[in-house]
Amino acid sequence: MSEVTIGVCGLGNMGLQVARRAATVRPGPCFDVSEAARANAAAEGLQPTAELSDLSGCDVVVLCLPRSDISLDMARRLAGLLEKGSVVIETSTVSPNDIATMEAYLEPKGIRVIDAAIISGVPAMAAGTSTMLVGADEHSAGELVVQIIDALSAKVTWLGRPRAAMAMKVIHNAVAHATMVTLSEARAMGLPYGITEEMLVEMLRGEEAGLLRPLLHRIGERVPARDYAGGMSLEAARKDSLLALAMAAEWRVPLYSIGATHTAFENAVDRFSGRDDYAVIAELWTRPEDGERG
Repeated sequence: MSEVTIGVCGLGNMGLQVARRAATVRPGPCFDVSEAARANAAAEGLQPTAELSDLSGCDVVVLCLPRSDISLDMARRLAGLLEKGSVVIETSTVSPNDIATMEAYLEPKGIRVIDAAIISGVPAMAAGTSTMLVGADEHSAGELVVQIIDALSAKVTWLGRPRAAMAMKVIHNAVAHATMVTLSEARAMGLPYGITEEMLVEMLRGEEAGLLRPLLHRIGERVPARDYAGGMSLEAARKDSLLALAMAAEWRVPLYSIGATHTAFENAVDRFSGRDDYAVIAELWTRPEDGERG
């Protein structure tokens, strides 16, 4: 293990912290086109380089880059540099299709691609408390890869399937961003009634409240079991949605998110029993090959 070399591609805010933590396993060359980024890396005692070819002898190269097109270009170039049996770990935020393209570049050369999505921010990575998702199986990833992932993150979920980590991160970020829009609408609806941000947070933060209850109880329990008997009815949820639309209209609050979701309730009432628990709306996205609910 003492002879292995770990390289890093990308020394931005996150990449610098990734390089710092990877170096605790085994120091290696760190590439970036930015002179300022290389200077920051040198100040941290790392081994910055302006030449990608300096990574040619690395057993593992970790990518942490700002855009998908840069990641793909790096993968294409690394395919001509790295030796057979080496590994590229992609920690940049890219799409599952980007990972597939990287695989097409690298795997014919005998170079494995592992997608490892970072969920936490830069401070957590710096502190060693970050959360990561890995699109591989821990037992087949290889000892060095596991050591690097463990050095980068305090909490790791091994998803077992290539591209699953990036798919999960895209979903995670989409939910977070959509939730921010919904919460901003809720805040605006409450302001005319003296409802403060503190009140809103206190109301929504509990496990039985509006944010976690749909996740933990409905998506987590009812939908996998297709258990839609009892509970809060679809018709009642549709009625509440109509009340929200009317209340927002009264105060001229635009509803980009909450307004759009009402369409799902209308479609679900047309398709399913209004007496079903409103978790049944998940069936609107069921594909025939999944065994569509009758």
